[in-house]
Amino acid sequence: MGRTLEVILDAAADGRFPPPDGGTTVIPQLSPRDAGVIAFTAHSVVFTDEVDEAVRHRGTGREPARAARHLVPDGGPVWSQQAAGNARSIRAFQAAGFRPVGSEALLLPQ
Repeated sequence: MGRTLEVILDAAADGRFPPPDGGTTVIPQLSPRDAGVIAFTAHSVVFTDEVDEAVRHRGTGREPARAARHLVPDGGPVWSQQAAGNARSIRAFQAAGFRPVGSEALLLPQ
């Protein structure tokens, strides 16, 4: 499998997908603004500067999500988006009080 997001997405556009092995491929973050997870069938591609394993499960994701809920005046809604395959992120946002209301699919013209 490719080592850049561009190569992986180009391959997927040609019908060549990551193996459905339940695995995760971690690749470098593209820029400070572009990070995330793309969930394919039984395989996730993570493109982000990863939090070291030694400091995980200490609120690194939960606390900023909780703080975001207090930035909107008068208790208005705050929306977040997590990839369906990014279970850690989903759990962090749910622990911060967010609740799932739907999902999305991005459709691009050919």
